[in-house]
Amino acid sequence: MRSLVLSVFLYGCETWTLTVELQRKIQVTEMKCYRKILNIRYSDRIRNEEIRQMVERSMGPQQDFLTMVKKRKLRWYSHISRSDGMAKLSYRGQSEESAAEEDRGKDGKTTFENGQN
Repeated sequence: MRSLVLSVFLYGCETWTLTVELQRKIQVTEMKCYRKILNIRYSDRIRNEEIRQMVERSMGPQQDFLTMVKKRKLRWYSHISRSDGMAKLSYRGQSEESAAEEDRGKDGKTTFENGQN
């Protein structure tokens, strides 16, 4: 599960926008994977909580996919918020030109020249 599914699933998840719909899809995908591993069909009518207990008994405690995605997003945000590079600008949805214009006030001076730090 970790080597085949998670490595592919989590690729690039730091840049995803976590909507309610996407969070639901992540949880559905996780349950599909566990059901496939445990050879359980949907027609068997086994609840997700029971599936999780079966997984913990057979593979040990597992962190759910959604929590992993959120942790990776937070770690990535922490990383780019410390830098002054292009990643920070793209995260804010700006280009280098618009960031330079934002730094200049209406009078054409930079925020430092205006006395703002």
